[in-house]
Amino acid sequence: MQIHQDEPRRTLDIDFALCDRSLIPRTQLLSAGFIHLGDYVFSENWTDAGLIPVQFTDAPLLRGAVDNAEAIDIAGVPLKAVRIEDLLHAKLRAASEGARCMSKRNQDLGDVVSLLEQDPSLSSFLTEEEHRLLEQLPH
Repeated sequence: MQIHQDEPRRTLDIDFALCDRSLIPRTQLLSAGFIHLGDYVFSENWTDAGLIPVQFTDAPLLRGAVDNAEAIDIAGVPLKAVRIEDLLHAKLRAASEGARCMSKRNQDLGDVVSLLEQDPSLSSFLTEEEHRLLEQLPH
């Protein structure tokens, strides 16, 4: 999210999406002092020595976003990041999942609103259904 946003944003964790969990660099993570916290249906969770949660996900709904990721440079480190339009779709999907807790759904909606406020032209990437979801929000 922070990669696509001008305003500084504090997050509770760092998320990595990949198509195959075998790509998780477990040996390097352990060597660097990371602690494996557990495996879940679509994620594997770790934490660093400073207790920053790191989540690797192979959720099928993110595979297209992973395939479409674009190369960016962060302080000289090459990284592939989900394109902003794929991020918008993923955030709106997550915000629509009734099984997720309300605070997480609200955070996802807030992220979408923030990105659209920063660049209103991004609304052109949204589907009709996504537009309807946003229209239900208080103005």
